[in-house]
Amino acid sequence: MRISIDRDSSAPIYKQIEGKIRNKILNNEIAYGTRLPSERYLASVLDVHRNTVIKAYKCLVDQELVSCTLPGRKGYFAVSYTHLRAHETD
Repeated sequence: MRISIDRDSSAPIYKQIEGKIRNKILNNEIAYGTRLPSERYLASVLDVHRNTVIKAYKCLVDQELVSCTLPGRKGYFAVSYTHLRAHETD
């Protein structure tokens, strides 16, 4: 997954990260079940504090686009609300 941030933007960096990942999930550029980069790795690549990435991932979890509670798996994974709802009825 490749994303970039604009340090000159008035948008907070965590919102830029959240928005870019959200768009990739909604445009199916990141498939269901794909593990997102770890907090530390993404923070290192983007040269931001880990808490910035944690805040972005929390926003995505709150939007039900990312989950960190998939059974038997650790990390953050791309999901979608509609996909989760379809499997609740199984």
